Amino acid sequence: MAKKYINVVTKHPGEDFCDTRIENSLEALQDFVGGYIETVTINNDFVIICNEEGRLQDLDHCISFHGDLIRGDLSFYGPIIFAGISRDEFDDFFVTAADMNRIWKGAY
Repeated sequence: MAKKYINVVTKHPGEDFCDTRIENSLEALQDFVGGYIETVTINNDFVIICNEEGRLQDLDHCISFHGDLIRGDLSFYGPIIFAGISRDEFDDFFVTAADMNRIWKGAY
């Protein structure tokens, strides 16, 4: 059974990563990203939830991952959510925003 709320890491364009507790519902996720959601599975443990049409809606660039041999470059526009996966449900994300900020800024 899906959790009613999940602890995730979020990021808005131009801002640092942030620890966020969000309602685990389609409406809440769509509200956060500002439109229809798309999920991009990164590995068996987590997904990125983003606005399906963020680039087409001319939302600000949020983050890019380069050099993925399978999917190529991944770029996200508008606010995004990092969520864990438990079977076929969204779950708590296992990394803190502070750690994400350190990793992204190369402080590890």
